[in-house]
Amino acid sequence: MPTQFRLLTYGKYPPRRGTLCTVNKTATYLFTTGYMPEWRTYPGPHIPAPVKLVSDNDVNMHQVASDFLGLARMNWNTASMSSAHPVTLFFSRRVGGIMAEVGPNRKLHPSFRYYM
Repeated sequence: MPTQFRLLTYGKYPPRRGTLCTVNKTATYLFTTGYMPEWRTYPGPHIPAPVKLVSDNDVNMHQVASDFLGLARMNWNTASMSSAHPVTLFFSRRVGGIMAEVGPNRKLHPSFRYYM
C-alpha cells in the first residue's frame, strides 16, 4: 500500500533499492526504488517512496520483501531496470482502467491477453 513514510540518508543518494525498514515492530516499509549500486546512481527524479508491507499473520517479512522485489523487476516490456510496484499489480490496474471504459452493453472477452 502507498505511504507517506520517507527515509533520508546522509550523503548524495537516497536509501538503496531493497532497503527494508521496520518501525516499532508495527510497520514494515520496503524501498522498491532507490540507489542502485549496479549503476552507481539513483535513476529517479525525487525521494523514493517505499511501499508498506502489511500482513495479518506472522510471516517472514524478509521473504515477502524478497518476493515483492522480484516481481517489481519482472516487467520485460520496458527498458526500466525496476519499478515501484510488482508487474502483477501494475497490469491489473491498467486492465481495470480499460474495463472501466467499456460500456454496459458490450460483451467482454474473458482472456487477459486481450487487454495487455
